[in-house]
Amino acid sequence: MTSGRIQAISDVAAALLSAEVEIGSAFARQWWRDNQDTGELESETHSARDVVQRCAHSLMADVIADVDISDLSGPGQRFAEAGLSATTVLDWFRGLESTITDFVLGLDEIDLHIVRQTHSRVSAFFDASSSSELQNFENTFDELGTWYSAVANDMVAYLTSGAAVDEGSVNRQSRKLGLDPRLPYRAIAIRADSGISAHRWALIRHRLVTVVTRLNSQPNPLVQERKGLLLALISPATSNAELVQMLESLLDDPELKRTLYVGTGETVDCLADAGRSCRQALSALEIGMFREQQGKVTQCTDVILEVLLTHNHWVSHRLIDSRLGPLVGKPNIIETLRAYIDCNMSLQRTAEEIFVHPNTVAYRLRQITKLTGRDMRNVSDLADLSVALAALDVIKMYGNTGAESTNLHSAILAGADARID
Repeated sequence: MTSGRIQAISDVAAALLSAEVEIGSAFARQWWRDNQDTGELESETHSARDVVQRCAHSLMADVIADVDISDLSGPGQRFAEAGLSATTVLDWFRGLESTITDFVLGLDEIDLHIVRQTHSRVSAFFDASSSSELQNFENTFDELGTWYSAVANDMVAYLTSGAAVDEGSVNRQSRKLGLDPRLPYRAIAIRADSGISAHRWALIRHRLVTVVTRLNSQPNPLVQERKGLLLALISPATSNAELVQMLESLLDDPELKRTLYVGTGETVDCLADAGRSCRQALSALEIGMFREQQGKVTQCTDVILEVLLTHNHWVSHRLIDSRLGPLVGKPNIIETLRAYIDCNMSLQRTAEEIFVHPNTVAYRLRQITKLTGRDMRNVSDLADLSVALAALDVIKMYGNTGAESTNLHSAILAGADARID
């Protein structure tokens, strides 16, 4: 490049520097009018002026790579923090590049060759700058994702722990996460069969989070996760029937139907009360697992008695002792009683259900009456025995299976900080 052209480009750079306040402020005002969700006008102006200055210096550098853009005050970090897309970063840079190009074209007595060379150097600068800011955007986005996940985990653990909840702390923390704590919330607990590989769980988890996010009326659900176990808190965007239908549609997949158990809690009035729904969902999930109900949604309202008994083992033991007594050690008798109740007191259907002769059913029912004093034709007596059977299930669920597969409340809290600041 001749000394004359170098001087001409330096003159363009000097003109750009002298007009950086005007150019940066005008661009920032226009951008802010059209994109007010990207931040404050002052921040936009500061970023735009800094980029204009760096662009002017790049015109005077021997090569664009000599221009330091490591501490550029671009919008990448701000846009990531505002939850905007990477495309917005590119739009911002291309918009400012166009503004600077228009300024150069408007200069008096500028040679066409100088315009071309200036435009080439401006384009090269903006290519490098936008790439750098996209990296800043990505780094900030990743950091925010890690932070959000950690804070969401602590929030769910805090609510689920059963400790007294400070509503003020919940409200403050939820607003940091962009959540409205005054909305209704509901918990969904999902468990995969034991032995699932980490890779397979990662694939299933992605599908689960996608569905849970669709069910949520807010941008992100609160999720607490352990390998093979996921507990999500959502503010329902649909009715209960639609929510259950969407979960069941997910379970229509043959592989997921064989692999997943799902439990749901009741909808509560606000986030501070959501711990109750979390504990209900985990209890419903445990009951579904105990009953081997893969591929089904177990709602806590459908197993409300078992859920209540899950949280009061003393009552469960008393019900078993006072209602079932000596039947507990007789598995065939217990099986017959369950089937008889499920089959609406029909001897024939009960016999078909457990593959025995109707006379065998009749004999066992007489044994039940003899041992418990309960009339097998009396609805009230059968209701009492049904409650006792539910209590027996709860005790067996915790006593006869490993903690890894049933004590989901402990599993979801393992390693979590059940406190929030």
